[in-house]
Amino acid sequence: MLFFGRSEYIKPAFIEKREIAIIHPSFPEPEFIPQKIHRGFVNLEEMGLKVKEDPQIYNEYIDKEEGYKNRAQIINSSFADQNIGALFCKTGGHGCINVLKHLEDFTIKTNPKVVCGYSDNTALLLYLTDKLNMVSFHGLTLVPGVSDMGEIAQEYFKKIFLGNTYPIEIKLESLVAWKEGRTTGVVMGGNLTRLVEYLKEYPNTNFRNKILFIEDKGETAEDIKKMLDFLKEKGIFRDIKGILIGFFFGNEVREDDLSVVKQHLLTTLGWKRMPILYGFMSGHCTEKIVLPFGTDITIEATDSPKVIYKECPFK
Repeated sequence: MLFFGRSEYIKPAFIEKREIAIIHPSFPEPEFIPQKIHRGFVNLEEMGLKVKEDPQIYNEYIDKEEGYKNRAQIINSSFADQNIGALFCKTGGHGCINVLKHLEDFTIKTNPKVVCGYSDNTALLLYLTDKLNMVSFHGLTLVPGVSDMGEIAQEYFKKIFLGNTYPIEIKLESLVAWKEGRTTGVVMGGNLTRLVEYLKEYPNTNFRNKILFIEDKGETAEDIKKMLDFLKEKGIFRDIKGILIGFFFGNEVREDDLSVVKQHLLTTLGWKRMPILYGFMSGHCTEKIVLPFGTDITIEATDSPKVIYKECPFK
């Protein structure tokens, strides 16, 4: 059945037959191959979606103020275009946070659309959800993500974006309860490194009564411990009601480091009773499941762990 939730966040319409624009708020680290971008286009089109053909997709704007303005203008114009129903970030990298000050808030809020990305795009997702009170979507960029979508990622992509039945229940073999419990609330967060960067720029970000989602890749256990300490200092752990974690080391098997991080997090939280569920496949991992920010989800950190998307993220 179609389930309409109760959150007060501004929701986009279903994508349906409207176009998908590819935006690039981040300056990419790796060299991008046009064939991978094309593969992303093909995968979307094979699911019945239409991608806006824009020659700018192959541009790489300079990593300076002029480039940030150009990247923001692509976002602003994509929101203003009534033929566009979704904006997918091309890739991650760095610099997304410098784009935010050039966004046209009124244009964006009055033309809500699907916005999907992860990694460095965490800054954009947080800005949309926390500052503009809009639903956004974590988990996929065009490359990587859409371009190399596996069976699990495609299954949930279709359920979330192309289906119309909520709640959606997600059970994964990778899910492990770090601290048992069950809670329901609006989820928000993203890449841990970029979340810390964002909170330094926007210290009044509201996590009260939310479920915090975090994930990362390429950081040491000590780096992650320091970032968790930063969240504690900022009062984030005091305000939230649960934690959903992706993977801290991408696809690397680093059990010793993971054990160190787990113990540090449990010690940091101390007496506070809240569920912590590790191993949700969104972000830096092979299969990337889209996770809506600004909508109610339930996390069940039990012997049979699962995540339930309680609320339809579309109006």
